[in-house]
Amino acid sequence: MVTNCTYALWNKTGGSVNSHGDYVTTPTFIKNISGDLQPYSTAQLLKSYGETIEVNNVLFYNHFGIDTDIKIGTILKNSDDTQEYEIRKFIPWDTYTQIFVFRIK
Repeated sequence: MVTNCTYALWNKTGGSVNSHGDYVTTPTFIKNISGDLQPYSTAQLLKSYGETIEVNNVLFYNHFGIDTDIKIGTILKNSDDTQEYEIRKFIPWDTYTQIFVFRIK
């Protein structure tokens, strides 16, 4: 269980072609968000919300209203850049958003 941590929100929409001719995405920093990261599973997501999306954590992001920067496919990185998560699903509530993520690093 990780509580009250700051995560950098990165968008991976931009990119360019490298010297080998491969298209490589270039992440763009959006902003920092704080939240509580908890273990979660695909089975729990299926049971609670009827979704079969591969996830392994949920981030409880406290804020008011809808945050339009939270999007599926966006990347979250912890403060020392040792962990990286891809947003797979999010559910906005009145005072917080549940962000379901899959750890990719």
